[in-house]
Amino acid sequence: MGYRGDRVRSTRFLLRCGVVGPLLFIVVFLLEGLTRPDYNPYRSMVSELSLSSWGWQQIANFLVCGTLLVAFSIGLRRVHISRWATRVLTVTALGMLMAGLFVCDPGLAYPAGTPDTLPLVATTWHGTLHSMAGVIVFFSLPIGIGIMAAWFGQQHERRWMIYSLATLVLGVVTFMVCNVMAMHGGPAGVFQRICIVIYFTWLARLAQHLGQGGLLAVGAGGRRAAEPRLDASIRHQPGECDDDEQGDGDPAVDERQRNGHRVQHQRHVALEVAADGGGQQRVWRLADQDGPHEEREGDRRQQQHAAIDGGGQRR
Repeated sequence: MGYRGDRVRSTRFLLRCGVVGPLLFIVVFLLEGLTRPDYNPYRSMVSELSLSSWGWQQIANFLVCGTLLVAFSIGLRRVHISRWATRVLTVTALGMLMAGLFVCDPGLAYPAGTPDTLPLVATTWHGTLHSMAGVIVFFSLPIGIGIMAAWFGQQHERRWMIYSLATLVLGVVTFMVCNVMAMHGGPAGVFQRICIVIYFTWLARLAQHLGQGGLLAVGAGGRRAAEPRLDASIRHQPGECDDDEQGDGDPAVDERQRNGHRVQHQRHVALEVAADGGGQQRVWRLADQDGPHEEREGDRRQQQHAAIDGGGQRR
């Protein structure tokens, strides 16, 4: 149980990174936009906060958020969700790191003295790479949301499916409006911030939902871990009685109850999962009067113990 418990705790920690990263990113760029000298959040983009002598703050914001999202993507590989969504959201996390490593070119009147236009072509190599990072983030994230919406539909989670579809539509619309406003002197900064808040709030809520939903995996490939279950032949041995059976003073029934509790105490089954290369090896430990006894997956059918696979199905 120790290995599985550690893995569950580490998975929950990784999923919490998906809550902290997006929300922290939103708070930081909102505060920076309101307090940065000569910066106009109504007009200028979030990436332009990486410029000037105060630019290190937004650069750090990109890098911290990207690192936390990478950790979140590792946690996604351990939970029972779409594998394609996991891959696409990993690309989003790497795009955030790339945006922090390579600074954008000046534009939209920031820093002071810069023409109030959106550069159609980057003039520096790092500006080109930052533009590529923006494309990666703002295209991969809605794709991941769309995949998750389809996955939630397959899982019959109607509320999350609707929420994901609404996030996808609103995010795409605000992103398109942002680019139109940037080319025509409008509030591009406002619409970009709305777009980011919509997308990143969905990310944070997804991470919280997965962390609280019990979708904790035991191996690679996002396979869901089933909880240990006892076979009926073990749960109810001859001489045992159900919990709702009352003795009512009958010595025979009272004796059966005592025998039943004793058998249940002696036959405690725990499931341990130990990593074996790329796969999983399951070991059932049975404690009885004869001492510890181990069964491996090869002979468990002969002993008639409970068997569960990675998807929680009884063989």
